[in-house]
Amino acid sequence: MLRGFNFGRWQPLLILIEDHVNNLQTHHYLKKSGYRLIRRLGHNGWYVPADEPFRIASSDRWEILRKYYLALPFRVVRNATRRVRKLYADWWAGR
Repeated sequence: MLRGFNFGRWQPLLILIEDHVNNLQTHHYLKKSGYRLIRRLGHNGWYVPADEPFRIASSDRWEILRKYYLALPFRVVRNATRRVRKLYADWWAGR
């Protein structure tokens, strides 16, 4: 849906995205479109225009670092092992 949105025309002051952060495609796309991540709350990423003078609290910086960069490799591995377990569930159960 974001790829069809005209950021040049509408220029929203806040974009709130529900993102389970299985990869960084949405994050990189919004950064490329001129937005920056200012807060991570639950499964929601809050983005404002990059030139907006918004100060990010240190606790928000930690959440962004933790969710988007530190936890992502573990989440990717976890999701891959879930797919493998689901694929071979009958075989492992001896059916």
